[in-house]
Amino acid sequence: MGKYWYDNDELTKRINRDVSLESLTEAQDEDGKEMGMEVLHFLIRNQKNHKKRKIQVIRQKDLDCQDLLGQVLRDYQDGINHLKKDFRKDDGKKFVRSRAIGQMKQDMIYSKDALDGVFGYRNAAKESTIPNLSVIDLKNPAHVKVLLPMNIEFDPNNDLSFIFLDLEELIQHLNDDEKLVVDMLRDERQINEIAQALDITYKACQYKIRKICGKIANF
Repeated sequence: MGKYWYDNDELTKRINRDVSLESLTEAQDEDGKEMGMEVLHFLIRNQKNHKKRKIQVIRQKDLDCQDLLGQVLRDYQDGINHLKKDFRKDDGKKFVRSRAIGQMKQDMIYSKDALDGVFGYRNAAKESTIPNLSVIDLKNPAHVKVLLPMNIEFDPNNDLSFIFLDLEELIQHLNDDEKLVVDMLRDERQINEIAQALDITYKACQYKIRKICGKIANF
């Protein structure tokens, strides 16, 4: 899956999606956990050099265009439809198919942007306070739950990148089914969509995500 910078609004939207602040701060009476959540949200709101947000979607009229863009998008869509048709096959390749679908959807957007005009960049507001990254705790399932859906491009000049590097190493210890859930979260799928793909109930999917966060925190 392609990795890219989210802008401030998109990052905030991602953490708030399907995650209630009340549930995330259930353990706020324990030392450091409430502060950790505040720092997480501060970091997400104030990351610098995010890719400028552009509401870009692939519409039917794009697929119907009789130009180069339409041809490229139709080829991608044919591939996605084929993968979706085989998605429920019990052959151990769901994770691979999900990653391929996510990559192809992103490539469709990149293709449209490349032919219609590239993104610009938004300058994030400068902050005089440097947050203390040490309060971000990958042993805290609530922190893991906030970080898990994010795809952050590695930047050696950004200390937060090293936290995500550690998180990626922990994710590699998950089994393929659990990695599939993480991948779908990062593909911006809603919990109900993930539940449908896995053929489980909404509540069972919520429980599965909580269990994954707890498992990562206990590695």
